[in-house]
Amino acid sequence: MEISIFEIMNIIGLVAFAITGSLKAIEAKLDLLGI
Repeated sequence: MEISIFEIMNIIGLVAFAITGSLKAIEAKLDLLGI
């Protein structure tokens, strides 16, 4: 099975987006609880 560089970059991008999105959600929840 051959994976192209584009597919690897796409997967990395999706993972990075998911991580940053979850971190933002955690920050938002902490802000709501902190008020």
